[in-house]
Amino acid sequence: MDLPFRGKRCRWVWVLLLVAGCRSSGPSAVSYSVARFEGGALDHLLDFAEVSLLEDGFTIGERDEGKGLLITRPKPVDRPGAPAVGRATLSSRGEQRRVAEIWLQRTNTSAAVYCRVVVEEQTTQAHRLFVNRQDATDRPVYTAIDQDAATSRSQNTVWETVSRDRGAERRLLSAIQSRVSSAPEDRSS
Repeated sequence: MDLPFRGKRCRWVWVLLLVAGCRSSGPSAVSYSVARFEGGALDHLLDFAEVSLLEDGFTIGERDEGKGLLITRPKPVDRPGAPAVGRATLSSRGEQRRVAEIWLQRTNTSAAVYCRVVVEEQTTQAHRLFVNRQDATDRPVYTAIDQDAATSRSQNTVWETVSRDRGAERRLLSAIQSRVSSAPEDRSS
């Protein structure tokens, strides 16, 4: 019996399919807003991005020069229209926060800045309602320690990504662009 998937040509097809199926861990233009830069002060691009994040009210949580990565700490979202009591907002939806992530990819003469700002919503109560509902009986089969009594409140908090803030992404990339264009070009190299 002669199988159609034999021979050298077919092996190369399988190798190409295998390699094409592997994704890199870096950002892509599908899930990030992108700005490209030519020449200019590319050595200070990560610094410009950090200053732009700080001016937008974020605080830096992680900075990795080797990867060209900045990740901010979560920033609470103020929702207009919902009455506020102290820090809490009276709304049927959970508390929301924004997290920004900036990747920098460089070549010798150009760079690309990938920016993503996600809006996360606290869904702890909804998560608790459905996490242990696998049994079809009314008998309590889970003790408090089986659920979440043995961990802290921050460990039990569940955050779900609900959207991207593309306006904030454009604002950050525009601020980085203006810093790059106003910086003196580095002529030492």
